Order: sequence, then C-alpha cells, then structure tokens
Amino acid sequence: MLGTTPDAITTSEFLRGSTAAISELVTGRTSDGGGYQYRLSAWQYPNDEVARSSQVPDLVRTCTGAVSQHLVATDAVVLYDGEEPYLLAFVDGSTSYLIESIRNEAPDGSVTRIADTPTGLLPADAIDVIGDWWLQYGARPIVSSSAVSASA
Repeated sequence: MLGTTPDAITTSEFLRGSTAAISELVTGRTSDGGGYQYRLSAWQYPNDEVARSSQVPDLVRTCTGAVSQHLVATDAVVLYDGEEPYLLAFVDGSTSYLIESIRNEAPDGSVTRIADTPTGLLPADAIDVIGDWWLQYGARPIVSSSAVSASA
C-alpha cells in the first residue's frame, strides 16, 4: 500500500477508526536553485488507544531496511537511503503520521533533488524539524473545534 496515493491509506485508516485526515505535499527551493518535496499525512483518531490501531507504522516496519529509532521527538519507524530518512511513520497521542521525502523525476529525466545531499533527499536534520513542526502546529487543523476550545 505504501507508494500509493495517500487516499488509499486514508480509506484503510478510516476503516480502522480514524475520524479525520490531512495530507500536504510541500515543494520548495534551496538557495542554490535545487528543489525538494516532502509529503506529510496525518490521521486523527478518537483517542490514543484507537490511534495505536493505525497500520501506517506497521506498513513501514515491513519494508526491507526499516529501523525503529527515536526521531522527530518520538519513536518512529524509518527507512533510509544512505544517511537520509525518506519514509518515517509514528503515532503521537491520538494521531498517526507519515512523512515522505520525495525525489521527483520529470519527463525530461531531470530529478527534483537537494544538491547538497548524496541521495538528493532532505537531510535527517530537516526531516526532524519538519516532524517537530507538524507535531506542534500542522496537525491542529484536523482536531475538532470543540476539542480546541476545550483545551484553550
């Protein structure tokens, strides 16, 4: 299922009890003219216990080369290309996350990539910052307005 659109995983996660989802594809440029992309997908569950039923970390765990480690302020399952993490999944509270660092090949064969990493993927420290940001701010839109007002 990994490598498919986030919609296929989202359908499956809703069947497992997810109540909301968000997926964002972010494209950027580096100062030297290089490019990068990453996608963050998150699935909200009614509570922490139901979130543990998310299959997202298990899907990554079954991939060859997957490692479990503390990354992005929590325990995650990670796939690397060289030193760069390109796929990581974790559950934090009542939300399951999937972060994908992406290299895109254009029809002319050119690849959107980071020029200063050997793989062309985002470096580990960038993925850590992205994960921290999403944990603190990014998944808030999928929290219901009543939950936000109750915690304020």
